[in-house]
Amino acid sequence: WPFVQVTTTDSTAFSKQVVSDTYLPDDDGVLRVGDRVNFALQVALQEGSHTDLVVTDTLPAGMAFEQVVSVDQFGAAGTLAAPAVSGQTVTFDIGDITNPVDGDASNDVYVITYQARVLNLDALSQQPLVQTLANSAELTYTLVSGPVTPVPATASIDVHQPLLDVTAVNVTTATGADAVVTAGEVVTYTVDIQNNGQAPAYDVQIQDVLPAGLRVAGVTTQSIELLSGAALPVQAPTYDPVTGQAQWDLDGAADAWTIPAGDTLRLVYTTQGDADLGASLTLDNSVLVNLYFSFDNGDVPTDGDASEREDYGPTAALSALLDQ
Repeated sequence: WPFVQVTTTDSTAFSKQVVSDTYLPDDDGVLRVGDRVNFALQVALQEGSHTDLVVTDTLPAGMAFEQVVSVDQFGAAGTLAAPAVSGQTVTFDIGDITNPVDGDASNDVYVITYQARVLNLDALSQQPLVQTLANSAELTYTLVSGPVTPVPATASIDVHQPLLDVTAVNVTTATGADAVVTAGEVVTYTVDIQNNGQAPAYDVQIQDVLPAGLRVAGVTTQSIELLSGAALPVQAPTYDPVTGQAQWDLDGAADAWTIPAGDTLRLVYTTQGDADLGASLTLDNSVLVNLYFSFDNGDVPTDGDASEREDYGPTAALSALLDQ
């Protein structure tokens, strides 16, 4: 019989996409520092045998490979040797594989789903507040004619970060609602902390150093609220009457004091003029945010750990003046 050679067109296709992430409620590829994202590497193969398949994925700076989540081998659960990880490069050696000939085009895809994390410890600068991290991969394999040109695929995520500023420190006294304080007079401070970033700020720590002359009576929190309308739980500060340092650690129930992007937290508290307050004094305090974080330690991303969140701060300090 004469030899008949039959050739077919190579229709192999390769794609990469974001399938889920831990910054809820949407799986939209928007993450905070410390969040995790699942990428799907999809290899569409004709039915039949395929040789020397390798997927090489290069993560951008600021991300790290965590784990393989699943392998879908033509509609059934598959197995795959652990990938080789070298720096930012992750290599999945699929090797030789056969897509069963069943005439069903709907299951002609081999899918590797893996998880990566946005790194903390200043792996990314805080600004710009939105940073796009592009993730590239390529598929190589061999045909009868030899190795093919690598097939590329890309997917990107956006990392959003908070940015807090102390935008206002106002002070009034009980008598005359002015900025002149007398011995024993109650003094009210109102502090506004605005989130000018693109992600919420969590577990905020606020510090005020009161001047000598306002330290003996201590500090009493009157209210904490978001200017968007939400009243928040009242939290007492820790206070040192020797240094005048009051510290509010707004960390407790998950998201109890979270400052959303674009919102402002208002803290109102009182103190009192010392009984031996001298004359002709100018009394100025100093308010700043010591620390805040990329996610709440009471609401850690799935598969994550609180140690993986980014810490920010301190902010610039702001003061209000009182006269005696």
